Amino acid sequence: MKRILLLIVLFVSTLTINAQEQEENMATEEMQATLKMIDSINKTFTYQHGTIQLGDKLATLKIPKGFKYLDARQSKRVLEDIWGNPPQEALGLLFYEDEDPVGLKLSYAVEISIC
Repeated sequence: MKRILLLIVLFVSTLTINAQEQEENMATEEMQATLKMIDSINKTFTYQHGTIQLGDKLATLKIPKGFKYLDARQSKRVLEDIWGNPPQEALGLLFYEDEDPVGLKLSYAVEISIC
């Protein structure tokens, strides 16, 4: 009787361990898929550095070292389509060089616009 009970306990333990491993594998696969999607979105952006013209020669902006600039068209996509903000007229966005619009950590940017 004790052997049967022991076998049942071992069997249930094995099933539980296998279920946990399968859940961890699924979570890992989902995370990899999410990271791949994030990377594919971020690769669609083209950043500018150095000195740039805002608007139709409205102003000249010198992008500081450690930052990157996203133009008005791409900024509109980030602000409205990706971040879900209401429609607005931004001249661009400034990001830290090591940050992207989409990621696992909180991201923000300085919006350049006319008041």
